[in-house]
Amino acid sequence: ITEALQLFRGSLRRFEKVGERGSVMLYDDYAHHPSQLFATLQAARQWLPLYRIIAVFQPHTYSRTKALLEQFAKSFTYADHVIITDIYASSRENIDPSISGFKLAEAVKNHHASVEYIPRNDLVAHLKATLQDRDALFTLGAGDIYQIHQDLCQ
Repeated sequence: ITEALQLFRGSLRRFEKVGERGSVMLYDDYAHHPSQLFATLQAARQWLPLYRIIAVFQPHTYSRTKALLEQFAKSFTYADHVIITDIYASSRENIDPSISGFKLAEAVKNHHASVEYIPRNDLVAHLKATLQDRDALFTLGAGDIYQIHQDLCQ
């Protein structure tokens, strides 16, 4: 048991350090519920007190985003900057035009001073242009948001 614990490197997609880009630390977490977002970012703040915490959230499912909009809006307390991107739809639901990543970003702005909506297709270029020394970037969500790390490290 002791040997196995010494070899354990943590769970994939749970506060997983996936790389570095210069002095920028890159992390990923599967958090896709407001309480998970809050807990992950709170831990990030405690773990990395000298870093600027950048939260990039890809909402998962239109129905969850719509039903928990206000809870999501309040879940980014511990991030220094929040980026919301497009909703990653479930294959079992239809697009709901009454909710979007943009609308979630607008709701988050009611509770956080530094929020922006960036379409998924523009995200990597935006981050490459805006990340600063001593940033800790956290991609958050149950969709394909984790895939941007490979592009960021090129």
